Order: sequence, then C-alpha cells, then structure tokens
Amino acid sequence: MPEYSRFYKCDLHMHTPADDSWAGGEKLSPTSTSVEKTAAAEAFMRKCFDEKLEVIGVTDHRFACEEFWPYLLQAAT
Repeated sequence: MPEYSRFYKCDLHMHTPADDSWAGGEKLSPTSTSVEKTAAAEAFMRKCFDEKLEVIGVTDHRFACEEFWPYLLQAAT
C-alpha cells in the first residue's frame, strides 16, 4: 500500500443539462426526446472528461435526473 496521499480532481456540484446554470451545450427540457437526452448526457460526460474530473456529484435542481439518469450512465460507459 502506498505511503503517500492520492488526490482526485473532483467537482461535487456538476449541474445537469436541465439546469439554467448548465453551460456545456445541449440543454434538457421537460419535452426533450430520447435523442436529445442522449446528446445532453454525452455533452455532460464530455465536459467532465474535458475537465479531467475523476469524481463528480450530479446536481439537479430541476429534478430531471429520474428520467435523465439512465442516459447519463450510458454516456459514462
């Protein structure tokens, strides 16, 4: 076991594309189609990868994650 600290680049307040604070491209709305949700999830994950984040906390003030979560998990794999 290493005898040194391991630091992770984290953002524990990542807004989803449904939030007004999202600035990563594709946005979600209550009427978003499956194709739009897929594109938004890919944009979300691309933003995380571009920032080289290793740990994220998904922030969803609009409660869109219930429907968006499967798309986000698919984009992360």
